[in-house]
Amino acid sequence: MRLLYNLVSLGISGDTTRDDALRIRLINQIAVLLFLMEVPYYFIFQKMGLPLASILVIPAASSNIIVLLFNYYKKHFWAGLCLILFCSITLLYYASALGREANAQLVYFSLMPLGFIFFFKKTKWHVFLGVLIPLASLLILEITRFSLFPALDIPRLYIMR
Repeated sequence: MRLLYNLVSLGISGDTTRDDALRIRLINQIAVLLFLMEVPYYFIFQKMGLPLASILVIPAASSNIIVLLFNYYKKHFWAGLCLILFCSITLLYYASALGREANAQLVYFSLMPLGFIFFFKKTKWHVFLGVLIPLASLLILEITRFSLFPALDIPRLYIMR
């Protein structure tokens, strides 16, 4: 438990304001939670015979470590922005590979408010970037008609393309 507390508190020092500490902790909590949720998918995709999908879990999970490192080095804006960016890129791949019928693209709507949450007291430009990244990824999916990446052929998921 001490390790988890230390990970969640990365980047918070004695001179950090209460509001900033809450935001930093939130970003760290999301990054740790995503890491813990993504790692098992490496083995799940391996078991399903999907080597490309399992290999792409490695950079997705590793990106959360980068977010924690940004907070550790007190680059809090970059930590929040990278968390949104890495989630959007990961979602871009899996939504494209699974197809429109999987409805993975709906997760983008939960990513958009993160820009307001992470950068509330920062400049409007920061908030704009935080909202623009998921929106741009969703538009890319729609423009390419979910064919940006090769489809994952998983008959057990019953997703028809």
